[in-house]
Amino acid sequence: MCRLMAFVSAQTRDFPSVVGENFSDFVELSSFHKDGWGIAINNAHKSQVLISRAPERASTSATFDERIHQLYGDGGLLHLRWATSGLENCDENTHPFVHGEFSFIHNGDIRPRENLDQFIKGELNEIRSGETDSERYFYLLLTEIEKLGIVDGVKSAIARIEEVCTYSSINSMLLTPDYLIVISKCNSDRIPAGQPEDYYQLKYKVENQTFLIASSGWKQEGWQPIANGTLLVVNRDSSLGAQNIEQYLL
Repeated sequence: MCRLMAFVSAQTRDFPSVVGENFSDFVELSSFHKDGWGIAINNAHKSQVLISRAPERASTSATFDERIHQLYGDGGLLHLRWATSGLENCDENTHPFVHGEFSFIHNGDIRPRENLDQFIKGELNEIRSGETDSERYFYLLLTEIEKLGIVDGVKSAIARIEEVCTYSSINSMLLTPDYLIVISKCNSDRIPAGQPEDYYQLKYKVENQTFLIASSGWKQEGWQPIANGTLLVVNRDSSLGAQNIEQYLL
């Protein structure tokens, strides 16, 4: 299980400047979610993705502290990993996962993960570098979005997962040059032992032409919760506001 954060903005930003004074509180969640950190940054309408990640605790990582202030763009993903039991802590299993102009982070556990392989485009199965359910989930989304477009593609991918797997959560964030795609979907009866009832809650805020969204567990006063079973599609094509956020039921 993991902690997720993403932003898209009309300006070039880094995560500390977007989040502000409470950013250190989010990073401190890595005292529990200690198995890896990862950052992906890009700019709207440009294909290059800047990525930095390592299988280590973010709050004590000199590399994280350096890179989080060096990576700038008008969109980004940030991931703090709590590894699923049985999966190795290594670079290949550390989020974000990147393919071309797409980057992706996930919080949850999908089992049996191998059941997804049959629905993933062959060439994507062949280039998978790790063993996680999350990387498979990413490639399943890309397969279905390529065939059906964003909204129908996401719905199709989720239907495939529900057809052949069980899951605790498929909360995830997919960043493209044109969109930030947020999936909020979990089984509330499968919250990890010892974690609060809102463990899978995602919340967002829109401020200063910037959309920011993150997992729970730290100070988020004034943020708006996203209902379970919701897809958000944030269009990066113009100055951000409510009119650029489309919401769908999953």
